[in-house]
Amino acid sequence: MTTCVIPDCRRDPGRDLLICYTHRDDLAHWLRRIPDLYTLLDPTPTRHGIGRGAPGYWSAPPARLDVIAARDWRSLPDGDGDVLAAPAVLDWIVGAVDTVTHHCRFLLRNLTVLCALPTIDEVADVLGRLHRQLERHTGWDRRRPVVGHCTSEISDTEVCAAPLRLPESGEAITCSVCGGVYRGWALVDLAVRQAS
Repeated sequence: MTTCVIPDCRRDPGRDLLICYTHRDDLAHWLRRIPDLYTLLDPTPTRHGIGRGAPGYWSAPPARLDVIAARDWRSLPDGDGDVLAAPAVLDWIVGAVDTVTHHCRFLLRNLTVLCALPTIDEVADVLGRLHRQLERHTGWDRRRPVVGHCTSEISDTEVCAAPLRLPESGEAITCSVCGGVYRGWALVDLAVRQAS
């Protein structure tokens, strides 16, 4: 029996797919959100970046360079892979130059084909990092607070412990690492464990 090709995932892949339905849904969610987050990117400096610094330090540029790099298709990831330019990432996946919105719609329409590609693990990793980066640059990740840590057992001696954030919609919280779902009494149990 085969398992999902995403690292650390032990679920069965979907029919004719290389990844499980949970990761397929994650890809669909990211592809729907990336264009919205991309349009929210604003290079205007934030409040902590305005004004004169202490003597002997360089002054801040009049724009957020991380946002400019994230919007510029010529930007390449630095050594740590921190800066991903949405246009460049999507051009790499699709193989053509177009707008971010058009690329995401194209990939959503062809999601089944995308999930059957041998490189889907790399594509999922890059799209996930791009989505998290856009959330960080737009401040969206601060709007969804951490409500606890996953209590799912990965093995006999290991617990997942990944941070769990409030869901954007729905009543269930799903762990982004192990796929554990918390709803109903499981949410109550999670709250009791976190309080103790």
